[in-house]
Amino acid sequence: MQEQKPALDVRRQARKAALKSLIIPVGVVLFFVLAPRWLDHRLHTSAAADLTSHYSGSPEQLQERLDRLNRLDFAAAALDDSPEHAKLHARLVESGLTSRFEHLHWAELASFWLLIAILLTLGTIYLLNRGARQSSAALIRNYRLAWEASMITSFIIVLLLTPLMTFACFELTILLMDAYIPKLLILIAIMGLIALGAAIKILFKSVPLVFQEPFARAVTPEEAPRLWQAVREAASRLQTEPPDQILLGMQLNFYVTELAVIHEAGRAEGRTLYLSLPLLKQMPANEVTAIIGHELGHFLGQDTAMTRKFFPLRYKIGHTLTAMAKSGWVSWPSAQLLNFFHWCFGETEQAASREREFLADQRGAELTSSRIAAQALIRFQVMMEAFQRNMETALKSKDLNPLQMPLTPVIQQQLAGEAAFWGKLFEKSLPHPLDSHPPLRARLESLGQPLDGETARAIALESDRPAYEEWLTGTDALLSEVTRKAEAAVDQMREQSQVKTADVSTEEGRELLKQHFPEQVWIGSNRGSVAVYIIGGIALFFLGMIALISQDAPTRWWTGGLAVALFVGLVLYGRKKRELRMVLNAEGVKTASMIRPVPFAEVSNVVLHNHYSIYSLAFTFKKAQPPFLPSRWANWNRKSYNLPLNGYGQKPQVIAQTIFNYLTRQQPADKAKLAAE
Repeated sequence: MQEQKPALDVRRQARKAALKSLIIPVGVVLFFVLAPRWLDHRLHTSAAADLTSHYSGSPEQLQERLDRLNRLDFAAAALDDSPEHAKLHARLVESGLTSRFEHLHWAELASFWLLIAILLTLGTIYLLNRGARQSSAALIRNYRLAWEASMITSFIIVLLLTPLMTFACFELTILLMDAYIPKLLILIAIMGLIALGAAIKILFKSVPLVFQEPFARAVTPEEAPRLWQAVREAASRLQTEPPDQILLGMQLNFYVTELAVIHEAGRAEGRTLYLSLPLLKQMPANEVTAIIGHELGHFLGQDTAMTRKFFPLRYKIGHTLTAMAKSGWVSWPSAQLLNFFHWCFGETEQAASREREFLADQRGAELTSSRIAAQALIRFQVMMEAFQRNMETALKSKDLNPLQMPLTPVIQQQLAGEAAFWGKLFEKSLPHPLDSHPPLRARLESLGQPLDGETARAIALESDRPAYEEWLTGTDALLSEVTRKAEAAVDQMREQSQVKTADVSTEEGRELLKQHFPEQVWIGSNRGSVAVYIIGGIALFFLGMIALISQDAPTRWWTGGLAVALFVGLVLYGRKKRELRMVLNAEGVKTASMIRPVPFAEVSNVVLHNHYSIYSLAFTFKKAQPPFLPSRWANWNRKSYNLPLNGYGQKPQVIAQTIFNYLTRQQPADKAKLAAE
């Protein structure tokens, strides 16, 4: 069945993560298994070459000595001081090779036990996941145990793998070229410390157990008595406690939560029911009642309590995984182990979530009927699509308010005749802040209502008195502030939409872009220039004096030549500083050395590169562009261009973010993110 495909994909992702978590640890084990044999081979080769070059006996005697040399096991003798190896062991101790073999042996044991720990953790997570399928209580218990095992092992991996990989790189370079690379060793150690520090910081970070609903307001039983009465009656019939708070908001969603919710007028604590104000104005009361029954069913099944317990663990595992992934390949096995935990329990969570949704749907059907519950699911999904299309239309107009416009005309005029929409409708899923929902087809089948596209179209086209008129008539003033803020947000979205679609070929478009994206100029920083001029001037003075007072002709010539060269260098340096200038506007970005700006309209992708604190923006174009530099060697069309960012008097990351905002026409409030490499 189609709904089983995500579970199969989850299993595949879990297997990939498990294999990836083992790649580097297995490689380290193999290296430390082979390294003593490699060192032993090098000692045999060196001793044989030395013996051959200095031995003066007969060839037969030489061959006999070489055979005896080949039978010696330096690795075994270094670790064994028994009488059998006493003489060779003493010589190895004297040469310092014993400690080297011992260190390799200890590293082999440590890497082997690290690999065992990873395998045991992978197996533990798998078994705990299997046991978690028995019940909700088992899922919560086993999820926490697997989470603890994953986090502990991920820390152990970084703690052990950092010194092991540092030592392995040291020994590898010594065995390959009799030298080591200090920068590489320091880099590995730093990456490990960064990963460990980031993970510890996240582990002790407090989890924000709160939702933000700025366009919502809590309503009391005194403010909305009919709504509260309907909800309390539904709770009574389902034999569960009513919610502590009811929020009315502008989000196209219905949900319940036991996490705190920050809303327009304060903070909602305890069991909270969130109702969508726009959908209450569009959907009939009996269908909204079915949805309320569904949401109260989550309280009845302790689903919100489970989410409250899962959320902090999910939050920390996700952020730790991200921190590990950003810290380089030293922490890569830890990241993949956490990824395995995520995917392994993902299948079980999906199954549990689907089961909870099906049971909650049954609660909604108990309040009304299976038919009404099915109609509510269909209308909800259709209304969301209609609202999105309505929003697109409203953003292009200065007068339309998508929060107040009826959706029935949109369904009649745009969706009713669109066969493709009704064909795909049953594969769509409804949104939820934390959990995933099964596709619409599976939920309808669970209710015993396997409806077709024509029936769904007829349901969506039916009109009835909306729930708002039954339960919330006369509360417009109560919700005026929420409505005002939501309308202001729509106006801001409209303005941003107009900016993003502004045409630079028209005067109106250019003026709009100039208003929101004024020209910015960065001038090369003069920090360090004064010191260069002072030192250069002093050197120029002394060279000139030596050239003038020296009696030796060659000395006068070479000091005079150096003075001229230094003077020319200072002039060129000053000219370069004057030319270090970057100009940015909504159409493109240009530096003083470029003959034309990078045209933003032709850019398909941009990536920020950082190589040892030297930053540059790599632009990829939709089609090959004429040259940007005057150099005759760069006079060909190119699909990409690298723009250096250092030396302009501001942090390169800030300049890069500003250019990215101008390129994508995003205001700082949009919180645009730049892909960094």
